Amino acid sequence: MKRMALSTLLLMFFLGTGVCWAKPGDADYSRYLTVKEVESITGQSRLLLKSIDSKKSGEAYDLIYSRADGQKVLMVQVLRGIDYEMYYRDFRCQDYKGMEYAFWGPQTATPADPPSQLWFRKGEALIFIESGYDSRQKLYLNAEMMEKIAKIIFSRV
Repeated sequence: MKRMALSTLLLMFFLGTGVCWAKPGDADYSRYLTVKEVESITGQSRLLLKSIDSKKSGEAYDLIYSRADGQKVLMVQVLRGIDYEMYYRDFRCQDYKGMEYAFWGPQTATPADPPSQLWFRKGEALIFIESGYDSRQKLYLNAEMMEKIAKIIFSRV
């Protein structure tokens, strides 16, 4: 009984602090952006972080910040910097002037359907951040929130 109570307390602690684990040998990008930082910027609470090495797993993202109900609030992928031009050509709707080698996407964005992606290159890495959509198909993150997140990640790459 004590062991189960201790296990439950430890699980609650780790979930509450946003601690996550990556499999040994996998790239762990969770140091780029903490759950607390995402919660502070977005106003969301009790977010969960799933950290995956997308290059090994085949998953679309390396970091997924989601609500307890499974709704994805923010997704981050770390790509090869040398592929910047290809992604720029295929996804750019407008340049992001706050950083060098940065742009908004997708190409299909319009005033009625604003950009949901912010891409930037730093050194050997190309970072792709994307807002999730709520149940009404509205973005969780606005442009200002995405800019704050990009600047935090940029400072840690």
